[in-house]
Amino acid sequence: MTGYIGRRLLQSVSVLFGVSMVVFALVHLTGDPVRLLAPIGTSHEELAQLRRAHGLDRPLPEQYLKFIGGVTRGDFGKSLRNQQPALGLVVERLPATLRLAAAAMAIALIVAVPIGILSALRRGSIFDHAGMVIALLGQSMPVFWLGVLLILVFVVLIPLFPAGGSQGWQSLVLPAITLGMYNMARTTRVLRSELLEVLGQDYVRTARAKGAPEMRVVLRHALRNSLIPVVTVLALDLAALLAGSVITEQIFAWPGLGRLAVGAIYARDYPVVQAAVFVVATVYVGLNLATDILYVFLNPQVRLT
Repeated sequence: MTGYIGRRLLQSVSVLFGVSMVVFALVHLTGDPVRLLAPIGTSHEELAQLRRAHGLDRPLPEQYLKFIGGVTRGDFGKSLRNQQPALGLVVERLPATLRLAAAAMAIALIVAVPIGILSALRRGSIFDHAGMVIALLGQSMPVFWLGVLLILVFVVLIPLFPAGGSQGWQSLVLPAITLGMYNMARTTRVLRSELLEVLGQDYVRTARAKGAPEMRVVLRHALRNSLIPVVTVLALDLAALLAGSVITEQIFAWPGLGRLAVGAIYARDYPVVQAAVFVVATVYVGLNLATDILYVFLNPQVRLT
């Protein structure tokens, strides 16, 4: 186990290094941020002074080496817009995005697990067909369309929730539903498919033949062995929720990391964009490693070699 974790950590470092190179190259292809920072009518000499002040006049390889050196110390530089540490701005917004992602995942699981189990147990029934229709709709509806629809229904027509902001739990409901709908649908379909396969195995029939209660057979024997693909999907979905909350945060004016990143991209604020992407990539890599380790506890037959 220790050797496997060590190898995965080395792989994770190489992945993050690759991410840093790609992000650094892409953000520098977007244009000159100094022209956005400087007021209209700024002379060429003043623009050159601004570039020197921010280190943007140096060759790109030199700028990248300086950037990597700072990353190893946790320093992504200062925001070009407000002259605050870029990592500090990202960490300040990260809890709001984590809260939104956790709420979206909780809603997805609360809905997906019962529907997936009951659909597998009552295959071909009306309940099964209704559950699959819900899952299909959840995977088909675009996030921006669903968010606007929820605002129209539950803010305009039936004023139950606020349209945006982050004041209280009421403001979390609509963005969490919007963000978690796709994950709910995919988890439902994966769990149903895996349970249908496991319920036909010999050890499940043996447990039933011994007179074990049906609920115990389903939860203890079948469900546990169906969770490995589901855990994989959930881990990837949780990381995707962090990276994919940009549209949802824009629709509901949620003060999270995605909204910060969009504003930084428009302003060509290189340090903030790089810090935001690097933090999300780190979370993504960490969740993948944790998922692989969790396999062993879900299924003792899995060996990490």
